[in-house]
Amino acid sequence: MTLRVAIGPAEVAGTSSALAAGLREHGVDVELALWSPLPGAFESDRALPRIARYGYSMGAPARRDVLHYQFGRTWVPGCVDAAWAALWGRTRVVSFYGDDCRQADVAARHGWPMAHLKDPAADRGIRRRLRRLARLCHGAVVMDLEVASYVTPFFRRVYVTPVPLHERAAAARTDRRPDRFAVVHAPSDERVKGTPAVRRAADALARRLPLELVLLSNRPHDDVRAALARADVAIDQLHSVSASVFALEAMRAGLPVLSHLDRRGLAPFHDELPIVHVTADSLEDTLEQLAHDEGRRRKLGEAGRRYVERHSASEAGASALAIYEHARKGEPGVYEATAEGVRRLPEVPA
Repeated sequence: MTLRVAIGPAEVAGTSSALAAGLREHGVDVELALWSPLPGAFESDRALPRIARYGYSMGAPARRDVLHYQFGRTWVPGCVDAAWAALWGRTRVVSFYGDDCRQADVAARHGWPMAHLKDPAADRGIRRRLRRLARLCHGAVVMDLEVASYVTPFFRRVYVTPVPLHERAAAARTDRRPDRFAVVHAPSDERVKGTPAVRRAADALARRLPLELVLLSNRPHDDVRAALARADVAIDQLHSVSASVFALEAMRAGLPVLSHLDRRGLAPFHDELPIVHVTADSLEDTLEQLAHDEGRRRKLGEAGRRYVERHSASEAGASALAIYEHARKGEPGVYEATAEGVRRLPEVPA
């Protein structure tokens, strides 16, 4: 019998559509139903106006075996639809990405890089939503151990799994000029991404090198791909723990990626993550070294491509299938979920 899965209601940088595509490669009947149409390059199966969300979510358990909620949300307020799906006995899991579950006091206790950026006033509401979802869902799905630290106190089962990346070929490298060192940075939130420090490093280097800083903010996906095709280096963010979708897209384009990493938050599948760790203080020197070392840039770019190929949408689909099977009957705990299956992690921040 064909497994039937509904994914929604939110999209995070193409990850929901990437997951849907990966599951379809494994023969799963997938319906991607979002609150609003996807911008740019990706399409959803259904875009739900506010009133239609109730009808869709109440009917979904009759048509779907698995409800995979995204960004810590279900289709309607109060998670009423998840409670209804529970009455039907359907498998229910929810994915979190950070901003949807990050609590200031937990971040401060662990010393996570974004601790100083979070508002403690939001913690109470976040915990209330986490408690409700944990009562109604079989498990939580997260991208690294930092995000796991926020949801583990609430959920019986937590799965750390690679970020789904849509199966789109990288744009062909074009317009790369030997007289220009192009650095691309995509700040969705300049404070979170550390953009002021990126600007300072680029301005300082531009006095010594023909450096061009390309800033992309709220741009369509095709514009980002085109900019990556013309760049020499990508800078992701300076308060991160692991790799964002932008970092993965840059690696797929064959670019070296500079970003902050916190090894405490990395899962075993991150072991070969070819990101150059930087801080605001080291960024300028690291950029300058890479500008003068084309061989190292090439090696990093090749390693990035290989890493992304190993964690393709198809692999994300296999990981999700392993999660769906385990979530209903597996022992409580924190697990790494990859295409090879589910295995318990011995130690996680809590």
